[in-house]
Amino acid sequence: MISFPFLSRFAPAFNDAPTKLIESTFRQIISSRKKQQNSKDFLDVLVDLWGRVNTKEFKDLGISETTIIAQAINFFLGGYETSSTTLSHLLLALADNPACQEKMHGEIMSVLKRQGNAEINHDTIHESNIPFIQACIYESLRLAPPLLRPERICTKDWSHKGYSIRKGTHIMLASWAANRNPEVYPDPEAFKPERFLPENKKTLEAFAFSSFGFGPRNCIGMRFAYENV
Repeated sequence: MISFPFLSRFAPAFNDAPTKLIESTFRQIISSRKKQQNSKDFLDVLVDLWGRVNTKEFKDLGISETTIIAQAINFFLGGYETSSTTLSHLLLALADNPACQEKMHGEIMSVLKRQGNAEINHDTIHESNIPFIQACIYESLRLAPPLLRPERICTKDWSHKGYSIRKGTHIMLASWAANRNPEVYPDPEAFKPERFLPENKKTLEAFAFSSFGFGPRNCIGMRFAYENV
């Protein structure tokens, strides 16, 4: 449905009622935020920017209330569904691998002991402090990426080693398959967090892990997702 949205018209289970409800809700929120003069979150910033910027470049981008709603929905769904799905797969993997579960628990208790009564914050859960937990999250994302195939549109003609892609071509990256490449991940179906421990992760190919995409348009919520999980 993502690649060919027009097919939803032929599937009774897919209708636009939920979309219209979400859109209506965000329009009400935007209307309310316009009346407020203090910016508190990203939606407030977008609304404020929309009202303040009046340059030709900004107008040429076609920024409108619909654009803001689309971005708000993207943050809302992307920040909820993907993280909860990842957490579900991680818990399942840990249930199937009690040794990993025990090791993760030990790492958590060690961090809490060091912290004492101090608040758990961004620095506390930095990868250097919880390497095995981070490795488990990476491995879970490798086996079960929330997005099976990130999509992009080629912006210019491209050729490399006999392969050519025309400008405007719709490209889908098969993350599920790429993350199971046996040449990169031996025994690819097994849950082995040690693949992503610091001493091993640096030996992986640069684009071997594709669950978050690559480049300037990779997942903007990557750090949020890790910390949330």
